Order: sequence, then C-alpha cells, then structure tokens
Amino acid sequence: MLLHLPASIKRFGPASLFATEKFESFNGVVRNAAIQINRHSPGHDIAIIFSNYQIEQLLVSGAHLYDSTVQEYFKPSDKVTDVFSRNPLIQQAMGYNSTALHESQYPRVKDTHVVQANLELVPEDIREMYPNQQVWQVSSLQLNDKETIQKGSFDKS
Repeated sequence: MLLHLPASIKRFGPASLFATEKFESFNGVVRNAAIQINRHSPGHDIAIIFSNYQIEQLLVSGAHLYDSTVQEYFKPSDKVTDVFSRNPLIQQAMGYNSTALHESQYPRVKDTHVVQANLELVPEDIREMYPNQQVWQVSSLQLNDKETIQKGSFDKS
C-alpha cells in the first residue's frame, strides 16, 4: 500500500500523469521543466526550455526554418521527421494526438437495402431543401460507434 501518497500529494501536488484539470497538467509540465534548471534565473531558464520544446516540434514536423548564420532556409531531413512520424511513443511524449487529425467516419450509411414493406416516399420538405440532389431512403445510419438510426431515414447524394 502507498501510505505516504496522501501526504506526498498534499506536499507536491498530484502526479504529473494523473492531473485532473488542464492547469494541473500544465503545472506538471512547468514542474518538469523546473527540475532541469540551475536555479540562478528560473524564469529565464524555463523560457529557454519551452523555446527548445517548440524548436523540437518544428524540427520533427518538417517545418522550413531560417538559419541566420548562413542566411537561408533549411528543412530537416526525412530521417529526422521519420523519428516522429513512425514512433507513437515519441508523438505521445510531445503531446501529439493523431486521431484529432482524421476525419470522423460517422455518420455513415450502415445498410442501404430497404425491405419493400418499409419503403416510403421522400418527404416534400427534404426534396425542397435539396432540389438538385438525388435523395433516397436507407435502412439504417450509424451516427457513432453506439447510435444507429433506422426505418424512415433518408440520405442525399
């Protein structure tokens, strides 16, 4: 049993991976950055650490950056960007959520076949709303991974 845990949480706050609010999560990031500083000028050192985080994100994303020493733009090699794009653990460590970029697969037609007894005319309101579209009845629509609409649903092309 972790008998010391309540006392540690009171003293140091929640563990960084178990933060319950966004600001607590951010405090965990700041705390992690503060561990790496030399304590002479903590605000300046934390700013440099966050700047380095941003530069790392730009490098692994393949951004075009300006090198002021040679006065030209450069782009990281494919090997640098591959480290990020092919390693989900590195993506997660840098706060990247790939599922947020993909379009949802919902809503989608689940079953197009309508039993003859269930066939209905397309409502006039729908035909007026989409005058230049072909509208047809479907048997069921999947709204998300748990909800489905059946009988009497219509779709437009």
